[in-house]
Amino acid sequence: NSDKWVIVGEWTAAMTDCAPALNGYGIGARYDGTYAGSSYVGSCADKNDIANWNETFKGDMRGYLEAQLSAFESQTQGWVFWNFKTEKAHEWDAFALLDGGIFPQPLTDRQFGGICSS
Repeated sequence: NSDKWVIVGEWTAAMTDCAPALNGYGIGARYDGTYAGSSYVGSCADKNDIANWNETFKGDMRGYLEAQLSAFESQTQGWVFWNFKTEKAHEWDAFALLDGGIFPQPLTDRQFGGICSS
């Protein structure tokens, strides 16, 4: 009930913290348990290159993206995806996600309808 717009900025598709230097240069990731005080969830070895992702991870990523899009589009006035292009972190790379068929294109092409309801 505000006269101000709400815009979601700098969100990603990342479901891990495996991107190089995300937590700091030379510091590990929580996902693979190499970050101090964390425990192992899975391997980061295949997470930074979309060519290595299995179909389950791709599907999970697409569902996660679609859930965020549904929430942001139904509850805010806009969103800005972060980042368009990365060197070695495809979970954060809009172009890699688009080229890989994971980021919906057009944006209304949702495979997981009804994730969020308003």
